[in-house]
Amino acid sequence: MNLQKERYTTQSCDNELSAEFHQALMAEFARITEAVKGKSRSLLAEKEEQLAEAVEILGSYEAKLADCEKRFHETVEQAKAEQLVLEKKLAAAVGDAESAKQRELGLQEKIDLLIDKCHQAELRAVIAETKIEKQGKDKSK
Repeated sequence: MNLQKERYTTQSCDNELSAEFHQALMAEFARITEAVKGKSRSLLAEKEEQLAEAVEILGSYEAKLADCEKRFHETVEQAKAEQLVLEKKLAAAVGDAESAKQRELGLQEKIDLLIDKCHQAELRAVIAETKIEKQGKDKSK
């Protein structure tokens, strides 16, 4: 149906309706429209309140997230600083261990030398005792 025919049908229906019925019908449409508007306003207000609460919660979580990120970065920086300190201590400990190993090798060489000298001295002492005993026997003869 085209637009002109719809207008004609609507106008002819308007002419056939009584003024009281037309007025009652318009009042009912107005009442329904106001009821729908009221419900819409109520729903809109409810949704705006929910949105405000959601925005508030979101803001709270954003603040918590920012705080967590800040603490995370601080912890990472602190861990890096502690790692550097530990790496320096490790390097010093490795150097100390190497130095101690070198000292141990030097001391072991000295001990080995002293043990060798001690054995030589014991041998000389045995030789000397043998000579003394032999001289004592030679004198007693």
